[in-house]
Amino acid sequence: MRAVTLLSLVTTALLAWCLLPLAIPPFGPYPASQAIEVLLWQVMAALGWPMAIFGAMASAVWGSRPADISAVLLVLPYPTMVVLTAYVLMSRRVRRWPLVLLHILLVFSFAAVWYAVRNGYNFMVG
Repeated sequence: MRAVTLLSLVTTALLAWCLLPLAIPPFGPYPASQAIEVLLWQVMAALGWPMAIFGAMASAVWGSRPADISAVLLVLPYPTMVVLTAYVLMSRRVRRWPLVLLHILLVFSFAAVWYAVRNGYNFMVG
């Protein structure tokens, strides 16, 4: 059952990566460079979310520069996705609500990054 669950998550990620940009303004085809950029940002966010949250908190505490709220909101689904992935893949029987929530968060994370990439958001500010 874990293999089927993992396969469904991989399928959702691939569909969100390949087909979702066709539904996000500006509608239409996208260059391969944008697809690679989205994939790189997804991997960096999935691995680097602890440092991003720590940096936002440190910036808020020491007041050097206020954290960009949109950047913090882009990072928040990733800790939830890590916990839900562990819960779904390690439980003996598959519960539907965590799996559905995980799929929704996965699509949302791709949609947020695709929207930013398609509309020229600069991830490397600062």
